[in-house]
Amino acid sequence: MSKQPGTYFCWKCKRRHRRSSKIGRAHYRTKAYKGARKKNPAPKGAPDEPMASELVNHTMNTAQLYENRVRPFVKNYARKKVRGTFNRDLAIKGLANNLTKDAQNSYYREYMRGQRAPQLDAATKWEYGRQLLNWIMDEIDWEVREMKGKKNPCGSRRKRKSNKRKRRNQPAGRKPPHGIPKTRKFDGKNYTYHLHYFKKSHTQDAARGARRAGFKYRVVKMKRKVNGRKRTLYALYRRR
Repeated sequence: MSKQPGTYFCWKCKRRHRRSSKIGRAHYRTKAYKGARKKNPAPKGAPDEPMASELVNHTMNTAQLYENRVRPFVKNYARKKVRGTFNRDLAIKGLANNLTKDAQNSYYREYMRGQRAPQLDAATKWEYGRQLLNWIMDEIDWEVREMKGKKNPCGSRRKRKSNKRKRRNQPAGRKPPHGIPKTRKFDGKNYTYHLHYFKKSHTQDAARGARRAGFKYRVVKMKRKVNGRKRTLYALYRRR
């Protein structure tokens, strides 16, 4: 991109523009591309590869670490792959920053009792995350295939089911259950059975809906044998 006089690269907008009072303090002058991602995000320095490999083996062979710490990352990275937002460098960084310390503490508790776990450098943490990601990549791909076979592959976006108890609603025109008569006469007029509930408040809600729809209704309380025991139900009859 050609550099124009009086313009500076903005790390937030990822483009060059003039400084304006409308932009605010978040946009400051910088000639360096601070927003650009490094080609090699691995930290500088020589990692302790034997230590990183030992911690990876301990993580994968310890049930508590694997089930409670590794499996959530496997499912999370699989969802990102399905959505197309998976980034290998960020995945390594996430494993290195979140699992290295737990794996190291568990390793020292089991094999080096009485010794305190030393502080690992950034290069060794990155190597640990890289090796661990290589270990679990097959599991991630398997989870991706499982998710793509479902109607909604990303479970976190699935619509949650309501906790409300489903009401017993019988469509009009069907034969009423529990021996409820299909039609009844009120004031010389025939009313047709619409639905019934076992709670009076639910039936009253349905009656208000029938009234708003232009129906005349009657609510009848009756006792019927349901699933081998006597219960009280409220049947709604309506007519135009």
